[in-house]
Amino acid sequence: MNNLDKKNYFQRFDLEESFNIDLEILEEKYLSAQSEFHPDKLIDKSHEERVNSEMNSILLNEAYEVLKDALARAIYFFKVKVGIDINNDASCKIKPSQKILLENLELRELIFETESKEILIDLRKKALVDIKQILKLSKSDFINKKYDECAMKLIEARYIDKTISEIKRKIIKLS
Repeated sequence: MNNLDKKNYFQRFDLEESFNIDLEILEEKYLSAQSEFHPDKLIDKSHEERVNSEMNSILLNEAYEVLKDALARAIYFFKVKVGIDINNDASCKIKPSQKILLENLELRELIFETESKEILIDLRKKALVDIKQILKLSKSDFINKKYDECAMKLIEARYIDKTISEIKRKIIKLS
């Protein structure tokens, strides 16, 4: 695995670029690739080779973390195929709609105000279902070359994902 830094995340594991991937195959390829760069295999190698191996290991970890997460993978796939990085608010030409912003604000207020773990757990479950549905719709938009609609859905899912993190923190706080 040479020149990993010149390959996109899918290429690093020799996977088809897609919204959906087989996570078991990803894990197998990840573990196999990481074994190539394990420090025990590099004891007799030069300093430069060990540093290069460490960098490759870091690049594999970075790719694996993104590809194993459905939302992160969809956002990355969109960036690779369309060239729009919706994770970069400053450079992304597509901005969240007022509807997305208002819904997110209302949800965050509810999270802030509630003191019930049960309500928070239910909100989290609903948010996870919403993300799953949004990802299905965004894939359909991508296939139909409705890239702006796909991007808007991915932005919405990203906002929901951030609220899931807030819910988790609040649940921990209430425990």
